Amino acid sequence: MWNNAAGAYGPAGKRQYAGVGTARSAVDLTTCLSPRLTTAARPLLVDLLQQFGVSEPRHVDPSGVVRRRHFTGHDELIHAWADAIGIPSEP
Repeated sequence: MWNNAAGAYGPAGKRQYAGVGTARSAVDLTTCLSPRLTTAARPLLVDLLQQFGVSEPRHVDPSGVVRRRHFTGHDELIHAWADAIGIPSEP
């Protein structure tokens, strides 16, 4: 897991794994992207990050609001995406 906070790109968290498998699947984004997605995905994201020693995600707040400033260099794209599917976001 990698972090790009404050312009310092490097490992995030404290836990590392020696081997990682690959998984791929096709998803029809037009049918699954919705405001409910952020509230449903956040608990999974929090649990996943905690497995790597990261205590709290900065990208989505507890109420499901997307924090655009944490998507480094992609604020306008994230803003357009969030608006298009009706997800609340903040700068």
